Amino acid sequence: MKYISSNGVVYYRVVLPTELAPNRLEAGGVWNALLTIGRPRVEGEKVDLTILRANPVGRALRPTSATRGASPLRQQRSAAVEFETFASSAATVGTRSVPYSLVVHAYSNVTLEAHTRQTSFEPGATIGLSASLAQSGIPLDRGAVWVEVTRPDNASQTVTLTEVDTGQFSGTYVTTVPGMYRMRFRGRGVTRSGQPFTREKTLTAAVWHGGDVPQNPSAGGTLSHWCDLIRCLMREGGAISPELEKRLQALGLDIAKLRRCLDLICSRASSDGGRV
Repeated sequence: MKYISSNGVVYYRVVLPTELAPNRLEAGGVWNALLTIGRPRVEGEKVDLTILRANPVGRALRPTSATRGASPLRQQRSAAVEFETFASSAATVGTRSVPYSLVVHAYSNVTLEAHTRQTSFEPGATIGLSASLAQSGIPLDRGAVWVEVTRPDNASQTVTLTEVDTGQFSGTYVTTVPGMYRMRFRGRGVTRSGQPFTREKTLTAAVWHGGDVPQNPSAGGTLSHWCDLIRCLMREGGAISPELEKRLQALGLDIAKLRRCLDLICSRASSDGGRV
């Protein structure tokens, strides 16, 4: 186990199994996080005492009859005890009093791999579902995998995959309506050491009308079509009036040179069959 401190973050890194106590190896299972509300530090100079001005449940802390007229240090210590008392009582009754954040990152050698394949991109296509459960890359022989499929219309259906080989699962799903299908693969099993586990992975597939029709990038018009349009707009007596042409000329835009550049590019496009 390692204790790591970086900018603004401190954490422990534990590799299982680990020996936290002599002759006691900790491994997979249920781990508990113990969160304790600590007592504020009020001794010394340059200490922020704002934490003593309001207790966790929002009521200002005031000197009691026992501490009224006492030294400031004694009042501070008394307030600290009162703060701790209110914090404990607030936690007991379930009142949210002190914000905290607990983040746990875990890595495991137990994996669930999932894949999909489609026979088509048109509605009615069959989606092949396959998954595998393994530990350290070796297939597990005690597990099950199922897929929760959500259709584009938010209807759902569960597909149980068949184990076709050790740790290998397969199944199919037939699409009906066009749109995006969300497939949540879920696996459950037991490791070689007898520890139960669950894993999941989400994939998507899509079908739409015309999904199998080859798309032609030039179907919307070749470069020669665009040249014809721009030439029509830029020719003398076209969309640009003589008055606007003079104003553009005064701004540094030479329309005559622009037309020559356009003729050069469009002549190349014509020789290449309308493509560049």
